[in-house]
Formats: sequence, C-alpha cells, structure tokens
Amino acid sequence: MTRVIRVRRDWLQGGDLYPQYANLYPEILDPLIMDADFRFLISNINSRLKATYDPFATRAWVDSVMGVLTGYLWDDCGLAGSKKAIRELERFVDQWNKQKETEGQEVRLVQPRMTGFMSLDFVVPDPGIDTAGVDEDYDEEEGGHPAAEGAER
Repeated sequence: MTRVIRVRRDWLQGGDLYPQYANLYPEILDPLIMDADFRFLISNINSRLKATYDPFATRAWVDSVMGVLTGYLWDDCGLAGSKKAIRELERFVDQWNKQKETEGQEVRLVQPRMTGFMSLDFVVPDPGIDTAGVDEDYDEEEGGHPAAEGAER
C-alpha cells in the first residue's frame, strides 16, 4: 500500500499569479527525505514556477506579443517560454524520482501538472501509523468492543 503526502500551495507568496508551494516540512517524510533536501526541492520548483508563470516577466510579454503577431502559431509550435520551462520542470521531477529510486528510497514525486499545480504530491509507502490495532480491538461476531463485554457480565 502507498500513501500520498500532499504539500499545499502557498497563496501568500505568489497569490494567484503563479503557483508556489509551502516549504513546511511534513515530518512523515523524515525517513525518506531529509529536511534540507525537501527545502532544496521546494525552492527549486518554486523558482522554476515563478520564472515560468510570472505575468510581469519580460519573457511573458515577448510571448504575448509574438503570439498575437503570429496568430498564436508561436504558442502552437512550442516556442513560448512557458512550454519550454514546463518541459524542463517535468525533466527535473523525473530526474529527482530516478535519483531517489537509485538510492533505494521508496518515494516518488507526482508531476505538478498532474495535480493542476494545486499541490505537490509525494507517493510514499504506507507507514501504518493510523490503523495499528484497530482490527484487534473490534469483535465482529458480537458486534461490540471486547472491553464493553466484560463490563456487562
């Protein structure tokens, strides 16, 4: 079984202009990703997303003007800076996943585009911390809790 650990967007950094993720370290990732590696990953992804989607960047203005002048063939041919930057981000995430796989760590980062840039998802093995002992305490035949049966007698 696996579990998805979700890092939410940080709306205070870029608002709704461009996606940015919170750098709050989820401690459940502790055995798989160290705090410094997590912060490096988040800062790298955030800087790439800002450069890609910032509407006030020079490249965004150039792409807009070229799109209008060429009847948006500029965008259709893949010459827009945002399309190139997203391909680079996807390569970066794939490279990070391969690196973790070669290190023998069972963690995988889902492509941000697959989640609509709303969260950064880590797929990790289920640590089993929330289901320990639940099945042992419940008695299905009697339909009640074993401790409650002793109180009735």
